[in-house]
Amino acid sequence: MAISVFDLFSVGIGPSSSHTVGPMRAARRFVVEELTAPLEAGEGGPLAEVRVDLYGSLAATGQGHGTFDAVLLGLEGWDAEEILPRQVDDRLADMRATGTVRVAEQLGRRRDIALRTEDLVLRPLTFLPQHSNGMAITALDDDGGVLAEQTYFSIGGGFVLTAAEAEDASLGDAVESTEAEVPHPFTTAAELMEHCRSTGRAVSEVMMANETAVRSEAEVRAGVLHIWQVMEECKNSALRRTGVLPGGLKVRVVRPTGMPS
Repeated sequence: MAISVFDLFSVGIGPSSSHTVGPMRAARRFVVEELTAPLEAGEGGPLAEVRVDLYGSLAATGQGHGTFDAVLLGLEGWDAEEILPRQVDDRLADMRATGTVRVAEQLGRRRDIALRTEDLVLRPLTFLPQHSNGMAITALDDDGGVLAEQTYFSIGGGFVLTAAEAEDASLGDAVESTEAEVPHPFTTAAELMEHCRSTGRAVSEVMMANETAVRSEAEVRAGVLHIWQVMEECKNSALRRTGVLPGGLKVRVVRPTGMPS
């Protein structure tokens, strides 16, 4: 097993791992890896503008999948696995009211930049060769000069690759999360079932044996329980909401009968 259950079921802003979590992680990664020098220049330093180009599927369905908001949150340095729902609501409300993104605020290097979701450049008919979910982020100075730029691909499951990484490795190999040896390795469901037959163990027992090759059983159980709790909280939060879903379909949300407000 190359992919842990915690890779398959990672906590993150919804509704989509490839269209929401991935772009948010890409934007945060850009701030962490590419903007160190421009931001360390301090107030009045060279960073004046951030441009985001979304390609292919990210541009075509981004509004309904929360891609645009996720990118702005990522630029502020929020971690997709740690940001709380109320923090999402508060920050998005402030961004819409002020038209300002607090770039790298969560990383201790805040720089206010004028940027709205309407400013994102959408290229739905342009598909970059490596993957359909492409995005490019560019940091500019006051004169429009490029300070930093990077292209990312959200390849599914929240996994993100730069253009160079996508060229160096196949997309399938890129999602491997650990080199640790596991007692029951498998790459297909048939191989998993064969482990069950040969050991007399249930699927859950085989998976637990593999997971505990990387972390303790207590950590595994606590992690799975945390994922379940987050799922429950998200479900209950969604059931309490009313209004119209984002996107062009104008789908109305109606609270089920008997659901407390």
